[in-house]
Amino acid sequence: MVSEYRFLRFEIAGLVTTVFYVLMTWPLVPTALKRTALAGFESSLAVVAVLFLISLPLGYWEHQLVVSSYRSDKKTRKVHQILRDIILQDPEIKKGFGSDTATFFARFDKRDENSFLTMLSELCIYSEELKLRPDVYERLSDRWSHFYARKAVAVYAPIFAVVLWVATAAWGYHAQWPIEFGRVLVSLVLWAVLATINFILINPYSAKIWSEINILEAEIVLAKRDKVLQVVSPLVKSNYVQYLTGVK
Repeated sequence: MVSEYRFLRFEIAGLVTTVFYVLMTWPLVPTALKRTALAGFESSLAVVAVLFLISLPLGYWEHQLVVSSYRSDKKTRKVHQILRDIILQDPEIKKGFGSDTATFFARFDKRDENSFLTMLSELCIYSEELKLRPDVYERLSDRWSHFYARKAVAVYAPIFAVVLWVATAAWGYHAQWPIEFGRVLVSLVLWAVLATINFILINPYSAKIWSEINILEAEIVLAKRDKVLQVVSPLVKSNYVQYLTGVK
């Protein structure tokens, strides 16, 4: 996938946020201010430019929230369990830790275990030992990028929009805008309808992409199990890992 398309996926959440924000804020904006903003081509273009610039950091923050959630040390993927089984079952690794390698993971904190397995999975999948075709990595990267974008649009864009709306309403109240209960109700109903439609249309496919990511990572490791062992074994038996886990 070309870099421009990746950027579009990265930025789309911010753009959706600004669209939500404008639509739900519009009922609150005084008529005089609307006329000023739309008085001419230059003023309208300035408004659009400001909203676009605002969407850039919004898209970045939303993207990072998704990354923090699904790449965190709390999140377990199928490839983690596969690598865990490989470590526990491989006879060569058992020689370094005794007959019961379960003690190897028993001494890990759960978060440390997930972090360790994530590190192993990245090293294995992107190792030169596996000699995978470039299109496999492209596909995996594409799925992650697509997943981040969909989650950001479906979940975080409406949330960020309503936060901005609350801040604008508070500022408008201070500036003595004619903020009436009816206008507030219209804004909230509009947000609820848009957020619901957005979630129903965008989020369900995220589950499919997440499944694709898990299956693709698992298939890569399982198909190259012998090569994976060549990467995993030295790391698991390293003095540093033994120091972390307390295994002698």
